[in-house]
Amino acid sequence: MFRRKCLDEDELGAILKAEVEKDWFTYRGVMAVRAIGLLKLPAHIQVLADLLDRDDDVLIEELSEALIHYQTDEVVDPVKPYAMQDETCIYALSVLQNTKTDYAQSAMVECYEVLDEDGKGMVIEGLSHQLSEKAFPLIDDYLFHEYRYGVSDMDQVLYSFYKIMGRSHEDSELWRVSWERSEQNRSDYERSGGIFKKAEPMSVTKVVRNDPCLCGSGKKYKKCCGK
Repeated sequence: MFRRKCLDEDELGAILKAEVEKDWFTYRGVMAVRAIGLLKLPAHIQVLADLLDRDDDVLIEELSEALIHYQTDEVVDPVKPYAMQDETCIYALSVLQNTKTDYAQSAMVECYEVLDEDGKGMVIEGLSHQLSEKAFPLIDDYLFHEYRYGVSDMDQVLYSFYKIMGRSHEDSELWRVSWERSEQNRSDYERSGGIFKKAEPMSVTKVVRNDPCLCGSGKKYKKCCGK
């Protein structure tokens, strides 16, 4: 919209202001969020961050992508409160994970202290993704308390991180074996046609993000299979 000179910055701001007052963003509002992110308009960072608690997956995905585009410490403080809450941390941590600054890394370390097991796992994954030395003491704590991050293959994350960083760990071989076993099981399943079978038509129960996950894990859908 903006690049084709259909809208200027003031008009984008006006659209965003109007959309914030609604329960659900329209397509026009979502596209305004995208344009603001692509143009890295600093005046709207706080407004975008304050929308991270909306129960609207399409909007939140656009918000996180928009905030990642900035690649500046200016997004860290507005996003951090949402990254420190179990209910809103998924996309907020994604913003911090993909903001390649030391300040974003430090913010993730703060988040680790207050989040649940899944959140702690996401923090470690994020710091490992940035190849940050700050991950090592958190990994020690994570392993000491035997936390479990069920959605991600943490063995792969840890093994790869230590390997890339040139560090050794007494559990490295266990991580490697577990990771390779998981990969083999996945490969066997795919070869058997498991994920490619044509399913019979069936009715599907709509699950929203805060509902219990249908897999029976006991977690909310958004923090399990819906992640």
